[in-house]
Amino acid sequence: MATSVLAWGTTVVGSIYTDTTFSGSGWANCSTPITWTTDTSNLSPAQAAVVRPDVAAAFAAWSKASGYTFADGGEIAVKYDDATSTVKPVLDINRNIAVYFVPDSKSTTLSKSVVGFGSPSRVFAETREIVNGYFVVSTDYLVRSDSQKRRMLFMHELGHALGLADSDDPDNIMFRYLDTDDSIGRVGAGDTAGIHAIEKTCAK
Repeated sequence: MATSVLAWGTTVVGSIYTDTTFSGSGWANCSTPITWTTDTSNLSPAQAAVVRPDVAAAFAAWSKASGYTFADGGEIAVKYDDATSTVKPVLDINRNIAVYFVPDSKSTTLSKSVVGFGSPSRVFAETREIVNGYFVVSTDYLVRSDSQKRRMLFMHELGHALGLADSDDPDNIMFRYLDTDDSIGRVGAGDTAGIHAIEKTCAK
């Protein structure tokens, strides 16, 4: 399990890319969109109403940079396995990225210093096409962050769900250290090159 650290001012948060099994795999850029679904059961209705636009903005930013089409699939419950830090939607859906929010007290991974993690979760072995992914975000962090920081975190973790690991280039959203005083909220040239490099051919 590789851990990276992102720094926003005096707040240090971590992002985890867990499984090298998915290295070199990528999503296929098909006419059928990749759906994204949320499980906001650990959020109040007011919190969910604030957070979902930030999640949508993260997908929109990656869509613009990558050419992938994403569609909001609404609310679908997930099964969160804290022992393996993995997420599985109750409904088995391919070409879907699940977004889950969990309190630090219910996670052995999340803490004040580790506030999110994401990963692909299913890949077709022969074609190396990723067909499922997820990212998890700390509800505790959502309470103490603003929209700008949330979108940064969502974009970074979504990058992991899309198959990217951390970057050493500070101009990329996947850079392991992010500062809100810099040009934030951008998918950088390295991010774009990376996502195109792992893009797979759409199966007929």
